[in-house]
Amino acid sequence: MRTILFVDDEPNVLSGLRRTLRQFRGQWALLFANGAEEAVSILRKRKLDVIVTDMQMPRITGAQLLKYVGDKYPDIVRVMLSGQSDEESLQLSVSRTHQYFTKPCDPIELFQAVSRSCALRDRLSNEKLKALISQTRSLPSAPQIYAKVVDELQSTDACLRTIADLISQDVAMSTKLLQLVNSSFFSLKRRVESPAQAAALLGLNVLRPVVLTVGIFSQFDVKNESPFSMVAFSDHAMAVGQVAEMIAEDLEAPKQIVDDSQMAGFVHDVGQLLLASRMPDTYEQVHRDVVERKQDLYETEVQYFGTTHLLVGAHLLALWGLPQPIVEAVAFHAKPREMETEEFNPLVAVHVANVLVNETTLQNPIEVDAQLDLEWLDGLGLADHIDRWRDRVRVMVSKGGRHE
Repeated sequence: MRTILFVDDEPNVLSGLRRTLRQFRGQWALLFANGAEEAVSILRKRKLDVIVTDMQMPRITGAQLLKYVGDKYPDIVRVMLSGQSDEESLQLSVSRTHQYFTKPCDPIELFQAVSRSCALRDRLSNEKLKALISQTRSLPSAPQIYAKVVDELQSTDACLRTIADLISQDVAMSTKLLQLVNSSFFSLKRRVESPAQAAALLGLNVLRPVVLTVGIFSQFDVKNESPFSMVAFSDHAMAVGQVAEMIAEDLEAPKQIVDDSQMAGFVHDVGQLLLASRMPDTYEQVHRDVVERKQDLYETEVQYFGTTHLLVGAHLLALWGLPQPIVEAVAFHAKPREMETEEFNPLVAVHVANVLVNETTLQNPIEVDAQLDLEWLDGLGLADHIDRWRDRVRVMVSKGGRHE
């Protein structure tokens, strides 16, 4: 049974939480702390899975408490639950919080969010890797794009559209923006999948401080001799996102599924980016074993990490509160039949898109042997579409642009 700790300095709030969350006692061990000091005392005695804290508390604020938790207990999922929704609160919590909810919060929504954050973590056996993912504040961006975004934000006549277009080309920046804009801080009535739309919703007044001061973006820094290529990674990600979008549109899927498919395709290998940047020496060896010794990518990753980059990436996205269809597509696109599905969804689009792109010059350098699960696709009534999609992908790549 997982253990979750709620922290607030108002007894009435804690009493209300006890009442509303009583229905989940069979699934969670629920603990409550009156203030940060009591929370620290509990942390020293109990092993926790999740901590949910208020922002404004006397002596030790919620942001300070979460910084302490991140430093001392990095594998704990950190959630901010606050009655404030000002930009200063966001800036204080963004680098210390996995997810941000505003009061009043639907207890079922909160329960589902933290449950999703923990579900994929439970599949990771490597404790060091769990802590590394939990401590990840940002993913590294392509140096050229990072520099252009920073220069534009520092400009006195910064153009939001230019910044949004740049961010849309970068997996790391796009993922982080979606984490922010889909939090309940912004009280949006619908999900946002487009990085450009996320940038527009945040606006320059929010983007400037969180990028230039808080540092939600970072620059990829890898050894010159490293086999991991940021250019190849980005080109492959963009192509898979575009092809997944094309497939969803070709099947006349609802706009939500089309948007989710594009974004899921774009971030489908985000786990590779995390491992290559945070554990570069080990991932360099994985890369060499796969490319030079012709070993299977996923078996080699399990050998070194106890898991694959698919689950690493999916765990990070779930931790950051990205939509479940995107998380599932990232986690299972290589072995889609592990997810029970009877109809087209982003997982299907990304599975097909990744393989078809790997057949072109935009392949993932260490995943060129990815195969379509034709039996599974036939069961969904989609196998007959493959040749047509393959032809369209070849045309897209030859033209070097998007599908029409």
